[in-house]
Amino acid sequence: ILPALYLVVLVTIPFTWFYYLPEDMKDYSESLASIPLFLSNFVFEAQSGYFDRATDIKPLIHTWSLAVEEQFYLFFPALLIFLYRFGLRTVLFTTVVFSGVSFMLAEWGTTHAPTDSFFLLPTRIWELFIGVMVALYYRNYGDGLHSNALSLLGLIMISVSVFAFNTQTPFPGTYA
Repeated sequence: ILPALYLVVLVTIPFTWFYYLPEDMKDYSESLASIPLFLSNFVFEAQSGYFDRATDIKPLIHTWSLAVEEQFYLFFPALLIFLYRFGLRTVLFTTVVFSGVSFMLAEWGTTHAPTDSFFLLPTRIWELFIGVMVALYYRNYGDGLHSNALSLLGLIMISVSVFAFNTQTPFPGTYA
């Protein structure tokens, strides 16, 4: 992912330099500076909501999700190392509890703090934990037929969301 990210950054720099107004260039520079630290989700959360019109002129808006993922990848292994000393049941219980709390925060956040809920890790942890659980399941029990069926289901779900979701769809939460 990083080589592609660096290419996107390098390609956007000359365009923003020539076409952006000073205020837009300031926002772009803030997002650019936050990328290596994996903090761009905080920058975009502070600047605006994801579906605001201003996001049309933010070529690095997609980096918020990379920041959330990297924050999770820094947080989750440390949590696992700490919890593993208490046994596998503790790891599983804590993962389920964190996922449940994160999901409830995401549901609450869709109506009370939609921008925070969209951009910040606490309301996205449950989605990433589901990915971890699916990966662990398929590492131990998966076969090609189930993988292909779930891949097709995922493709159908993405297709439905492309056509059924709009700016009024509360997200993240149940719709995620």
